Amino acid sequence: NLGVLSADNDWEDLFEDVFAIAEINFMPKFGELEGNYRLYAWVNGIDHVEWDDVNLGQTEDDKNNYGFGLSFDQQCTSDITLFCRFGLQDNDIAGESYEAGDELEAFAMEYSWSLGAQIIGERWNRPNDVFGIAIGQAILSDDYEDMLKADGIDPEDESHLELYYSIFLNDYLAVSPDFQLIDCMGGDDDADTVAIFGVRCQISF
Repeated sequence: NLGVLSADNDWEDLFEDVFAIAEINFMPKFGELEGNYRLYAWVNGIDHVEWDDVNLGQTEDDKNNYGFGLSFDQQCTSDITLFCRFGLQDNDIAGESYEAGDELEAFAMEYSWSLGAQIIGERWNRPNDVFGIAIGQAILSDDYEDMLKADGIDPEDESHLELYYSIFLNDYLAVSPDFQLIDCMGGDDDADTVAIFGVRCQISF
């Protein structure tokens, strides 16, 4: 798969600064157990500034940002699927170029990872229901940690936990409660732990 689109939303010079992504997808079967393995890479053509430039007081540069990632899903049994995700970007990039006098909206993350499992409800006589759990972290770049320390903030990688349960009420309607827990939000070790509750409704016809 290949995608190319405008990297900003100003609807001007659509082909000047583009975001491009390429993905290769493998879908092997081990007996009756299905897998879905995706590898991708991307480049963002908007002007970015590097940490070295910021440290020298520069606010504008024309560096591209780039990264790659993977997304693996594999059935281990007929009702259990394990998955993992990983994404990495250029850790020299501090953020998008900005005008003098403005504050840098710094890119905090160097890479992120997550692991999880999804279980179909056959074991408790709900064969259409799905329970899922995932944990993960956003790992701060060294330069972003230095910036936090300079602001008097104790840096720590942001951690995540998510639980969800998809309840199929009938052939057409599913409701999915969701719970998320975020620790050290924004990379701040002193930040309050955040709990988020949500629900999604899906109608199929």
